[in-house]
Amino acid sequence: MKKQVKKGLRMLTAGLLAAAAFMTTAVFTVSAEEDLMHTDSVLNGKTALFCGDSICAAAVHDKTPLPQTGWAGRIAHYYGMTVTNKGFDGASVSTCRGTNRIINQMKSVEGNTYDYVILHGGVNDAMDSAPVGVMSDSFDLADFDNTTFGGALEELFYTAKQQFGEDTTIGYIVNFQTPLSGWGGKTRDMSEYFDLAVEICEKWEIPYLDLFHDEEFNSSVMKVKTRTYLQDYLHPNTKGYDVLYPVIAQWMEGLNATVDTTGTSADSTTSDQVDTTAAATDATTATSAVTTAVTTAGSGSPNTGFDNTVGIAAAAVILLLSVTAAVAVIRKRSGAR
Repeated sequence: MKKQVKKGLRMLTAGLLAAAAFMTTAVFTVSAEEDLMHTDSVLNGKTALFCGDSICAAAVHDKTPLPQTGWAGRIAHYYGMTVTNKGFDGASVSTCRGTNRIINQMKSVEGNTYDYVILHGGVNDAMDSAPVGVMSDSFDLADFDNTTFGGALEELFYTAKQQFGEDTTIGYIVNFQTPLSGWGGKTRDMSEYFDLAVEICEKWEIPYLDLFHDEEFNSSVMKVKTRTYLQDYLHPNTKGYDVLYPVIAQWMEGLNATVDTTGTSADSTTSDQVDTTAAATDATTATSAVTTAVTTAGSGSPNTGFDNTVGIAAAAVILLLSVTAAVAVIRKRSGAR
């Protein structure tokens, strides 16, 4: 009888320890998650439209559950924004992909208003080796050749300004490098596309986040020559978006500061506005804490918002099962029915 009581007590103790571990993990995870929240950001409470290709859409390797997918979803979650992500797999700037164009994503929400419109694209144009084109001397829509990347990008900026007006902050993300891409075309060296994109952004006074020409960001942060953040050397994985979103968010936070009261862009329209390395490192460190805690709790996937209620519920179940098993062992030995 004593042996069985001791056995029952050992089972009960083990259950209590497991329950405590789950509750501690839940509390720690919530604390780590809260460290990522930016409730005091100028972005908080604002609206944003994101348009782009599969990298913007996070359509390939991001395993984060909706609605936190990609940089758009993470910015919405961690910066308190209301976000519409119209990014779509395979979309191009030029007409090289037919009607699957970034400009059509923007046109699909005509009549809606946003505080920010963030555009991204050009990788699929490079993939198809679309004509690069040139920057025109004109601001007339009829003068832009949208069969070329350059002409289509000018068409995109012209249309964005006409559609959303001066009350909306419009920005463009110049994609990071993909030197080991196996996706063909000119994706291993997109410099001719993105060199021109920077020139066109400056012509149209569109603030841009230049990830492509930021060598430190590409080599040391995104590690573009490894699969660490680019699963297939082109599309970011879950950890890749964890690196990208704070860089984009901090750039967005500074966008309003780059425009004066007359609507004319100030000199600083590049990634110099944000320390890309520091922004990515800080967020990755905090996100890693969330990932570690969630994985310990048995989830195995980062950024899921694992909270106290889940941990407490799990702890309660473990405790109940432990008590039930312990009582059963003692009752069986004592002959109780």
